[in-house]
Amino acid sequence: MAVLVFPDITPPMTPEVQPADVGITSPMEDGSVISRARYTRSRLTFYLLWGDKNPLTTQEKMVLMDFYQNKAKGSSATFEWTCNAPYSPYYGQKFIVRFIGDPPRFRLVAPGYWAAQCVIKED
Repeated sequence: MAVLVFPDITPPMTPEVQPADVGITSPMEDGSVISRARYTRSRLTFYLLWGDKNPLTTQEKMVLMDFYQNKAKGSSATFEWTCNAPYSPYYGQKFIVRFIGDPPRFRLVAPGYWAAQCVIKED
């Protein structure tokens, strides 16, 4: 099966990045807390945003919507995403990710241009 690849559209602004907390803690009856690692790897979550300064064209919006709805089928499929956001410390790195949370959101910012946001997470 071919690997899905995120569409070649305008890069998002430098994404917000959040590492997963791999720890698990349990409170004890004496008030102390014990902890251990739950996972061996901390996966990254990327919050992608296209705003007023780098909006998507209507055609790019439709490409992203089609990718989400018909290719990735929401959060059901993984895909390769290359961070091409300028100034990101992850610039040029490839990640295997999936969409998580709410579907992409779009807001008209000018005729033919759209702000958008979506969230992807390393698989």
